Amino acid sequence: MVQQQDGQINHAPAVSLDSADYLTNRKTIKEYQTIQVQHLHQPSLLERLAQRPAVRRFARNVLRLIMILIAIGVGAALLYYLELDASLATGE
Repeated sequence: MVQQQDGQINHAPAVSLDSADYLTNRKTIKEYQTIQVQHLHQPSLLERLAQRPAVRRFARNVLRLIMILIAIGVGAALLYYLELDASLATGE
């Protein structure tokens, strides 16, 4: 559908942006771009290591350990400051 407006020609298709044709075309283009990126992209050493289940498992366990250590540190600091506050309040 070509419409003429103020000396300009509109070559936009007469398809709603929410129509099934437009959404299908957009999905097809996105799939094509994804396939193209996957085939042209050479993974780095870090990406290849990240794809290995053993490395992922090790990283997940290290992250859990770090989170537990942070939680213990926060808990210990909270207990310390609560005891300090209590001792200051009682005057001991």
